[in-house]
This record gives sequence, C-alpha cells and structure tokens, in this order.
Amino acid sequence: MTHSKKIEIHFSRLKLIKLLCFAFLFLACGIWMLRFQPDTQSVFLDNPYFKNGIAILALLMGSFGSYYALKKLFTPKPALVIDALGIIDHSSAVAIGRIHWSDITEIREHKTPAGALSKHRFIVVLLQDPAAYLSRQAHGLKRKTMEANLRQCGSPVTLSVTGLDTTFELLESELQQGLATYRDTEAETIEAIGTPLPKDLQEKVAAANKAHEYAMEIQKMLDAEFVIAELQVAATADHTLSITGVVTNQGTKDAIGEYLMLHTDTPKVYNGLTLEEEEA
Repeated sequence: MTHSKKIEIHFSRLKLIKLLCFAFLFLACGIWMLRFQPDTQSVFLDNPYFKNGIAILALLMGSFGSYYALKKLFTPKPALVIDALGIIDHSSAVAIGRIHWSDITEIREHKTPAGALSKHRFIVVLLQDPAAYLSRQAHGLKRKTMEANLRQCGSPVTLSVTGLDTTFELLESELQQGLATYRDTEAETIEAIGTPLPKDLQEKVAAANKAHEYAMEIQKMLDAEFVIAELQVAATADHTLSITGVVTNQGTKDAIGEYLMLHTDTPKVYNGLTLEEEEA
C-alpha cells in the first residue's frame, strides 16, 4: 500500500488579507502615537518612554505582519505538502522544510490558552531525533523558537492552521492517514522479507533511502527551473549534494549552485556540471 496522493495546502488569501489589514492598523496607530503624542491624563500612560515604546512596538508588529502577509500573498509555493515521503512545511517563519515519515514517531494535538474562554490548537509532530532537525536551522532566532517548542510541546516541529486554507480537523486527518499509510507499507515490506533487519542496519538503510529521496526531490526541482542535460543528483545523509550534467554556460552553472544554497537546506554543493563546449 502506498500513499499515492500528493496534497498541497496553500495559504488562505482571505486570512492573509485580514492579517494585512490588522498590520496596516498597527502601523497607522504607531505612526499616530509618535506623531501626535496623545494625552491620556494618566501619569503612567503619558510617560514618554512608555508611550513611545508602545508606538515603536506597534510599528514593528505592523511592519512584520505586513511583510509576512504580502510575501505569502504573492508566493505560489504551497504552505504544506503531504506526500509519500512525508511533509514539506513552509507554513510559518520557523518552518523546517522536508520531514520524512520515517523520522516521525507520533502526530498529536496540543492546546495552549488563547484567552479566558478559548484555547489555540495546533499539531505537534514528534520526532525520533529532534536534535537533527534543530541542527538544520541555522538562523539563531528561529532556532531559539524551535527549542522553545521542544521544551513546551516535546518537538521543535509544530503546525498551525492559522493562515492556511484548511481546517484543523482536516489537516490532522490527512497527516494521521499519511503516517499510518507509511507504517503499513513498512510493515508489509518487513513481512515480505521475513525477519526484520538488525537495528543498526535498519538505520543505515533508512538513511540511505532518505538521502536518495532527497536527491530525487532536488533533481525534480532543478529540472523544473533549469535546462540541464544528463542531470544526475546524489546526496548524503546530511543533505550534502553532488550534481553532474551539462549546461550551456558558466553563468548557468554558477546560478544553479547559488539556487541550491538559497532554496534548499544543503550545507554544501559539489557542482560537477560541465559546459557544452567542454563536452565538445
């Protein structure tokens, strides 16, 4: 049994437009407070440090919110992809990208208070090796946020439907189904070959399979973006890439290397592409 469906979940344009409106409101309030310095007849609220601090905070929140909303409104990339390999997460500022089913131990709901009478629900993706995913996040602030998630929820990876064009129940159902399908397939494979492999060998096979899957994913990405003859992509367990093939000029070769460093989580690219004139 295989998980044949590839499910793409995009950002909700309506939710993003609402976020953009609130962000502009924060910007307007911050500018108004700095410009007109309103008098509230309160010693505490009229303190210039407090008042200007609130105004600057409103400007920062409005700026970040408007940047995020505008960026996502004009980004065709789906926020979440669920496929046979696992999950591709681009749904938040601390999204980690590809998460393989083989790395996931459990998917569960988590609730945090969102108000006096309500709670915010999100999905926690529990991992076999959280440290490996933390190490993929080089950005300091994002890494700190993921570490906080790990302490609070037991995993650095959490998913929220806020801003997504789906419901919590539907997203959780699709994720649970994908994980269950992967495990059924794994069980069928073990049954077909008889006795399960030793654990250390299982880990090596799993690492090799994930590296191969990652290489195939990158190859499809490059095929969609560039014209490369005889393209071959190989990857190691830490996502180091090696690419070979033939391109028309040095500029294209350099652009491909830069593209991979910018759009993937690879720590290093061995660019073995050759030029057409060299082949001739």
